[in-house]
Amino acid sequence: MKKLQTNHWVLVGKIGRPHGIKGFVKIHSLTEPATNIIKYLPWYDNNKKSLAVLKCEKLGNKVIALFDEKEKPDVNTELWIERNQLPPLKEHEYYWTDLIGLNVYNQENQYLGEVTEIFNTGANDIMSVENKEDRKKILIPFLFNNYIIKIDLAEKIMRVDWHED
Repeated sequence: MKKLQTNHWVLVGKIGRPHGIKGFVKIHSLTEPATNIIKYLPWYDNNKKSLAVLKCEKLGNKVIALFDEKEKPDVNTELWIERNQLPPLKEHEYYWTDLIGLNVYNQENQYLGEVTEIFNTGANDIMSVENKEDRKKILIPFLFNNYIIKIDLAEKIMRVDWHED
């Protein structure tokens, strides 16, 4: 996930290659599960212009979409939504987009780096934390009350129980 988000806009996917002969294109979703992107219509392009989606459907665990031919977006066009299209979260739930860019400190107040990426391994989510000064990258499981102690989105800080050897 990129760090282009603002508080108002959230990147949820990207236009892929054509699919079949009826004008559909593949949608590369950044939502979890991938098919959730359908719930967040309407989509907007990089310029925050609403895209004319004529049809959007699941294809197994993937998504394809048909756009108005006159306004069809190009391959690799990013798909954005307004933040208010997302459902509210419960306590200790976060959208990945909000965690990217947080500064990570351990309990001894040692700076570990910045969250640059989050991905799922099947067992749990993993955060990639990169320290640009010493070019170190560490992977921390996103397990609240195990490794993740506190998240302060307003201050852009995350506290973790993690020790560098």
